[in-house]
Amino acid sequence: MLSPTKPYSERKTIAVFASQVGREWGAEFIAGVTRAAEENNVNLVHFIGGKITPLKDPKLAKPSYGLYDLAKPDQFDGLLLTADVAYGTSVEELREFADLYGDLPMVTQSVEIEGACMFIPDNMEGMRAAIRHLIETHAYKRIAFIRGIEGQVDAEQRFQAYQDELQAYGIRYDDRLVVDGDYTLESGRAAIHTLMDERGIRFQALVAANDRMAFGALEALQQRGVRVPDDLAITGFDDLREAQATGVPLTTVRQSFYTAGKHALEALLKRINGEKLPPVTLTPTQLLVRWSCGCTKSSPASSG
Repeated sequence: MLSPTKPYSERKTIAVFASQVGREWGAEFIAGVTRAAEENNVNLVHFIGGKITPLKDPKLAKPSYGLYDLAKPDQFDGLLLTADVAYGTSVEELREFADLYGDLPMVTQSVEIEGACMFIPDNMEGMRAAIRHLIETHAYKRIAFIRGIEGQVDAEQRFQAYQDELQAYGIRYDDRLVVDGDYTLESGRAAIHTLMDERGIRFQALVAANDRMAFGALEALQQRGVRVPDDLAITGFDDLREAQATGVPLTTVRQSFYTAGKHALEALLKRINGEKLPPVTLTPTQLLVRWSCGCTKSSPASSG
């Protein structure tokens, strides 16, 4: 009788590229990948090497990608990229990188690469639901927005959803209410400085493109004596664990990083086995209404 578990050498081997470890969303995504690998007897080799920006040297025949150079295409059956490896990387740089791996099956988390299958949260509907809630439930019209990293697909879609929902309700878009961010706490704090100290404009609500920027903004508001949500509403996106643990529980949009990671690995195995998959797979999002938008304890726990 054959063992149900294949010997190590007979299993598929997947390379996983990630920029860094320690971020909650990344850890949850990788946990989902790992679970799917265990269920399917797959070997994982993790490369934690920062962004995949090429290091070009005239003496080298091709660009170097640092630690990722160790991942030779002929050693793996497939490649999985997490979102943060491509932050700030241009389309052309991503194309050059993908060319190094030829026809190797590739699945990504919110990274647009021609020929790869991308898993991405339903950013448009999730963010539109948040904006819609602020407008319909709270009658806010002066809604500021902290953008994510310019060019990053999640950030661009969330910003587009903000603009689309304002237009749907006949609210004029005002670029003075929009501030650039980079998904970090620091950029959330800096956004408040820009909006309040430099521009000196008034607004009723602040929407951040992710939770960490919302946390940073909340800190900066509290330091200025601004009460959330009495004086100003705030929302985020992701539903990190801290979203419920802050002094003012954060209204945010939930996405399941664990489920996305699990499904991404399963999809990569299907591609390796020759199955055709859609170039983009949307994973569900859900608006979670808490206190920071101005809703009370008795308000509904969530809204879809």
